[in-house]
Amino acid sequence: MVTHYRILIIESTFSKPAQIIEIRREAVQNPSYTKRFFTSSISFETEEEEFKFSLVSRRVLELFVWAVNQPLPLRQD
Repeated sequence: MVTHYRILIIESTFSKPAQIIEIRREAVQNPSYTKRFFTSSISFETEEEEFKFSLVSRRVLELFVWAVNQPLPLRQD
């Protein structure tokens, strides 16, 4: 999920509870994607690790591309 301030990754497996990974949008580096009919993929890096997702739905791909092309929000922390 991509929000205005962060990317949320919900990772779940059959035998374990879901794990939520939160990445601030300003930490995303080198976003890239491959758009294909059935096998689209998304990848990006942070300072700590690299994320790669395959078999991404068209809607998720479109949202990701739109979000990373938006200007970063001003934070008022």
